Amino acid sequence: MPDGELGYTQLEDISDRKALELSLRRLHDAQETILYVVTHDLKAPIGNIQLLADLLQRQVDAATFVTDSAKDTAQYLALIRRACSDANKMLRDVLLLGSLEAHPLEKEPTDLGAFLAARLQVHHLAAQDKSLDLTLALPPQPANLNGDLFGRAVDNLVSNALKFTPAGGRVTVGLQEKEGRVLLTVQDNGIGIPAALQPGLFEKFSPAARAGVGGEAATGLGLFITGQIVQRHRGKLWVESREGEGTCFFMDLN
Repeated sequence: MPDGELGYTQLEDISDRKALELSLRRLHDAQETILYVVTHDLKAPIGNIQLLADLLQRQVDAATFVTDSAKDTAQYLALIRRACSDANKMLRDVLLLGSLEAHPLEKEPTDLGAFLAARLQVHHLAAQDKSLDLTLALPPQPANLNGDLFGRAVDNLVSNALKFTPAGGRVTVGLQEKEGRVLLTVQDNGIGIPAALQPGLFEKFSPAARAGVGGEAATGLGLFITGQIVQRHRGKLWVESREGEGTCFFMDLN
């Protein structure tokens, strides 16, 4: 380089490009999730609906719909309702997952204790149907959150606890404040989670996904979605569990 001639460095702001790349990657992940669910998980309940509908049609064709096969008909209809419910839950999970990154998170001041008490009313009914004790320890506690998304995360944790707790068991939802942070706990004395399954518990389509004690279906998306919602609230989610003794999920929020 000749004397007196200085080199130069050109700076380029790539933050917009990086943000676009991240957005496209998240969109691609959402599309992959939708494709996976449609090609794998939705195929089973839709196939069951088709099969059961065919069986009912045969009864109609044989003119035995009302007389000889009333018991079978009631059973087929119950199975159809269950298959529809399973398919609907999968679709709701996928649609929520696809929309998480589509809109900015809007939060508002909320009395978390009152919010949870109202949100958990429907879970009380589910607990009664399963002969479970659902206990709430929810003192008034202010928090900034998105009610729709946070409520969905709570629903996932509580329904999960009810799913894996046998009749006569107990599920407790607790709330406490510590050093300016809010800690929500959902604890049960159910069947627990084997240690080998715990590391992948919050992964998408987790290999830890299992049917509930009553045969309830699992998509492998519920806890992954819960983790994404907590992450968007700048919180933390973790679990402590011992097989045969029960499980406790912890949700730590700013």
